[in-house]
Amino acid sequence: MTLHKILSYLDISEVIATSGIAKRWRYTWRGVLILNITADTTSRFKEKKKFPGLLNFVDRVFMFRDNSEVNRFKIVLPNCYKGNLMMESILTWIYALSKRNVQEIYLEVNNTRLLDFKFPKAKELFHSKSLNKLEMRMTDKELASITFPELMCLPQLKLLSLHSFVLSSMDSANNLFASCPVLETLVLDNIDIYITDAHQNFVISCSELQHLEIKSIWYLESLEFQNSQTTIQKPIHLDVPKLTKFICQDFLFRENYHFISDLSSLVTADVAMFLDETYVENHVNEYGDKVDEDSAQYSKLSVEKRDDFAQRMLKLLGSLHAVKELKLSPGVLEVLVGAPGLLDSQPRQFCNMQYLKLEMWLTGGCACVITYLLELSPNLESLYLTLKESNLQDAFDDSEQRFSRLCVLAHLKSVEISEAKGYDTELKLLEFLLKNGVALEQLTLHFVYQMDRDFEVKIRSLPRASSSIDMRFHYPLED
Repeated sequence: MTLHKILSYLDISEVIATSGIAKRWRYTWRGVLILNITADTTSRFKEKKKFPGLLNFVDRVFMFRDNSEVNRFKIVLPNCYKGNLMMESILTWIYALSKRNVQEIYLEVNNTRLLDFKFPKAKELFHSKSLNKLEMRMTDKELASITFPELMCLPQLKLLSLHSFVLSSMDSANNLFASCPVLETLVLDNIDIYITDAHQNFVISCSELQHLEIKSIWYLESLEFQNSQTTIQKPIHLDVPKLTKFICQDFLFRENYHFISDLSSLVTADVAMFLDETYVENHVNEYGDKVDEDSAQYSKLSVEKRDDFAQRMLKLLGSLHAVKELKLSPGVLEVLVGAPGLLDSQPRQFCNMQYLKLEMWLTGGCACVITYLLELSPNLESLYLTLKESNLQDAFDDSEQRFSRLCVLAHLKSVEISEAKGYDTELKLLEFLLKNGVALEQLTLHFVYQMDRDFEVKIRSLPRASSSIDMRFHYPLED
């Protein structure tokens, strides 16, 4: 391993420190291909009065560095005390990196304080012929605004990741994606987009895109558009014919996604939908435990709303018909509970699906939805269920009728259930799976708490279609 290769793993402060080890290493740091500015450097400038010193340090790194190329630039800024000064420095660094044919940029800023990234002042970044990865992450509650140049051309960009930004206009966002002809990975997380025209649509058109991750995108009315009565609950239009992985987290109350192209190449899809606009997935409480969305809200939905949400979900699921691995959140299942007629009329099957992972609230209605999905997945091999506690009423429970229907699961080999509690609904579901799983080889249950073995005995005594099933039951260790 060459010296430059070793130095590429170190923080820039450590790299510069090697210049004092040996005379022949004195200027080696100037040509290192990867610039990492992490906590080893920034921790020395934590205080507000020292923050300009951090910016000056990075400025001097570029000033005294030679003119060789930079493969990767990574900087994590823990604080932002002087927003204007910091923005000026960041734009200067971007200019310097563009001149050195940078290939990858990772910028993370905490405590953003309403930063404004005006990239028309650093348009070189969006005309780079060398850049192939751009990741910009704001980690504070306040989103930073970003303005793109009118003209952009990023012929080599393959990965674009934006977290917690307000985009100045929908047209500029559309132009950005259109300017990346070889883009393969796109991540948009917590993004607000201003709309200035009621007829504008958010369009992601990327012919080479393979990985798309969208989490919480909001449309905002610009000042001159705020008096309009036109709704801004618009779907995201997606023209991504080569997509293989799709991850989305969104809210049920608005239209979600309209796929322009067929997703015949799709392999993995992870769909999480929430009713509570303030809910953030993977939110934890003060003890570090994950907090689930309040399921009680779903019982308050009107029939009209539930039907509307169900139709949207079925439309979205229909677009994902070619998927091989599918994961759905409790909210997706719950809105389908009250629309069995729509489910029965679902025309498209998941003929390619081999793996299905569901998080569900433990109601008979949700268990019924699972049977619908199984009927639409004739080649399913693995089923993984996470059973969430809820206070929902089984207003739509037709489980007796659903579980009595014949549904031959010809290829299902493995069923795994986590957070099991020994409820009757679980037993009904297991009876259905064992009765129809002619190829079932393994059944695994993970219980939430210690309990007597009566439930386990009941499961083992259920009739089964498969002659050889390995049943495994896991209980938490006693304190």
